[in-house]
Amino acid sequence: MTETGPQASPRTGERQTQAALPALATAGFYDALEARQPAEREAALMASLPGHIAQAQRGTSAFAESLSGVDAASITSRGALAQLPVIRKHELLARQTALRAQDPFGGFSAIGWRGLRAGQGARRVFQSPGPI
Repeated sequence: MTETGPQASPRTGERQTQAALPALATAGFYDALEARQPAEREAALMASLPGHIAQAQRGTSAFAESLSGVDAASITSRGALAQLPVIRKHELLARQTALRAQDPFGGFSAIGWRGLRAGQGARRVFQSPGPI
């Protein structure tokens, strides 16, 4: 057992130590990414943020608008992420309503709806039966 204490195995209920998690990943109990140490996982997530922000800015008109002036490369921490503007439900609904004829997603989808973007995009969309 390590200082971090035992971890329950999701498949067998056995107690496993934190040190045993990488071995479990190769044994098929966990995906290798799930078995990373928390600091390693956090570093990887924060390193991927700039790419996700930049893709949202490039690929969607809605996020290009709401994130205008944001330097995607500077979003590398939870603090920086918390400073990004939040899109409220009423803003989402207003944008979808205003752009319904051109884009049923209101500009929030990077892949769009098949037929809107040169035949590419989602073929099926599952939605809530009621308003947001």
